[in-house]
Amino acid sequence: MATVSSAIQLYGVMSSLAFTLTQMANTPLNPFSNSSSTKLRLESQGLISCANALHNKDAASLMQPAVDSAIQHVNAAQAIFDVINNNPTNTFTDVGVFAVVDSAISAAQAAISLTAVALTAVSISVASSVAPSPA
Repeated sequence: MATVSSAIQLYGVMSSLAFTLTQMANTPLNPFSNSSSTKLRLESQGLISCANALHNKDAASLMQPAVDSAIQHVNAAQAIFDVINNNPTNTFTDVGVFAVVDSAISAAQAAISLTAVALTAVSISVASSVAPSPA
């Protein structure tokens, strides 16, 4: 079960990264160009969708390790954009940055979809399928 504060933190970092992606789409900096704008906007929309899905979840139904992992992934992506914003001669590639953002979105989606209830149901199902049958 995830804490409310960690769910709020995940919501906040996803929203912040979505804003950063939108800003980068509007005024692309190296390694991005105008041709990257559509992909940046799509990534932003993906994060916004995750944030909306998280908003509709009860924090107690989420798995804390998955939420923590998602926060770390999103923070890593945000850190890359901080470097891009502060260093116009950075050596990042757009493909590499998009891979990190995709990973962050996947981690966020996993945190939202992998719930404590679902994990318990899977555990019970597996346990009952491997239990010896009464003779």
